[in-house]
Amino acid sequence: MSRGDCFNVIAEVVEVTPQKMVKVELSNGHQLWGHTSVREREKVIKLLPGDKVSVVLSPYDLSQGRMILGENKE
Repeated sequence: MSRGDCFNVIAEVVEVTPQKMVKVELSNGHQLWGHTSVREREKVIKLLPGDKVSVVLSPYDLSQGRMILGENKE
């Protein structure tokens, strides 16, 4: 799958687990699980419920996504 197949959405953090998994909610009400990449985990960033994050979704599995923390344009 190439990078062009994926698409970015802005989501709001609903829940943060100790295993670095984050439940986010899209603007249409759909909730999904997100995770950060290893490179992003090296940065010490505290996510709290209510924060806005950018999530990259694959068209093949819309139940999970990867968070891009540094590219939030809102």
